[in-house]
Amino acid sequence: MIVDFHVHIAIENQGMWTPEVWELVRKHYPDKYNDIQRYGQDPNLFRTYLESQGIQKCVLLAEDSNQTGLVPNDYILEYCEQEPDFYIPFLAMNPNKTGSLLNRPEQFRKNVAFCCELLQWLAEKGFRGIKDYGSYNHIPFGTEHMYPFYEKAAELNLPVLFHTGESIFDSEKSKMFASPEGLENLAIKIPGLSIIIGHCGSGKYFPVAYRLAKKYPNIYLEFSGVPPHLIKKHFFDKELDLNMIPDKLIFGSDYPALPNGLDGIKKNIETCKNLADQNILTRKSLDGLLGLNAMKFFK
Repeated sequence: MIVDFHVHIAIENQGMWTPEVWELVRKHYPDKYNDIQRYGQDPNLFRTYLESQGIQKCVLLAEDSNQTGLVPNDYILEYCEQEPDFYIPFLAMNPNKTGSLLNRPEQFRKNVAFCCELLQWLAEKGFRGIKDYGSYNHIPFGTEHMYPFYEKAAELNLPVLFHTGESIFDSEKSKMFASPEGLENLAIKIPGLSIIIGHCGSGKYFPVAYRLAKKYPNIYLEFSGVPPHLIKKHFFDKELDLNMIPDKLIFGSDYPALPNGLDGIKKNIETCKNLADQNILTRKSLDGLLGLNAMKFFK
């Protein structure tokens, strides 16, 4: 079972994502633009494409981000309901839409309380997890104002995939919140919460992400946006050996934001398998990375 734990879709003429995101899509992925539009409207067509890449389950992410815009929860849920054996819907919420509520803690707490109520309802509707865009929304990881929300997520058995690290969509302000280091307090305070470090911290935060996943039983590493050749470069020395944490590894593509053209997902999977063929990645680590670890969240 190969699971892609990090997939985005959107439709431009329905106001999803910001104009700046679409401009970057056209610039960096011109060969995918028309496909993205079609896939955003046709769950079966997108499934056919993903299956051609070797994917057997897909975590599809809603979006509510000050940096990249909106992909509504109801759109993602309705989309996934058309192919329920293939798609796994993750919701998104943003209690800091103005980007400045840390200076108004009382209002921030009220927003979080409302999100907790909404989270219960959305879980009952069928969402299986949460995508947290904390840095894009200028919310420090581990801020105590958010604890009630994460406690509710743990109560509902909803894993949380955190966007971490720096990206092309960052503002100077959001870069201030990019390090996953703040997730350590969250792992300690709410041990029942499954914390997934998206993009594995991305680049300079790889060591921080690895340390946290190795130390805490409820923290996992998700590798979307990390080309497999970088996995080989950064993660197999005595300091950052992925084979020491085979149960903590999760594959993700970050479609459509991935290299290698239209077959980028397939090529990334093949590169991961080649690492195992070369005895760089153990078979246990490979099997965990490509799907076994991800499916543990959805028993």
